[in-house]
Amino acid sequence: MNPLAVCLAHTHDFKKYSVTEHLPEGLLEELLPGPVTVVLMRGEHSLLDECLNPGLCSIGIRIPDSSFILQVAEAFGGAIALTSANVSGQSSSIRIDEFRMLWPHCAAVFDAGELPSSRDGSTVVDLTVPGIYKILRTGSALDSTVAVLENHGLKTASTTVQAS
Repeated sequence: MNPLAVCLAHTHDFKKYSVTEHLPEGLLEELLPGPVTVVLMRGEHSLLDECLNPGLCSIGIRIPDSSFILQVAEAFGGAIALTSANVSGQSSSIRIDEFRMLWPHCAAVFDAGELPSSRDGSTVVDLTVPGIYKILRTGSALDSTVAVLENHGLKTASTTVQAS
């Protein structure tokens, strides 16, 4: 089972859930909102429930470019658990009817029409090591993400793990 990510409403909320002191100033604001998931170490006094991804000391955090989702996150105190609307290993859904088989497992399903993004999902980047980034999933924003990271002086780790 893949770990759940957290969706936040604002970049200044990252410090409530994760360790950010090692990140260059302005990095998160340049990457987000958008199709990027940032993996960081959980903060020592993180507001995240320990039941979320038990045994993991890191957490993936996103701020999608969706005013509706950001309003939902804000309504629930600034953070909500986030997963893809598809079965793991299958392509990402961009229309509500594409994950109809999962509806019985959902507390609510909202239809905002077809998503304008690609099926590649978010680019997932590990920023747990100061000065280093590691692409965990190439996703839909690889080139722009790498450009931002390198413009902020971060260096790549030696491997990229998973293509979209």
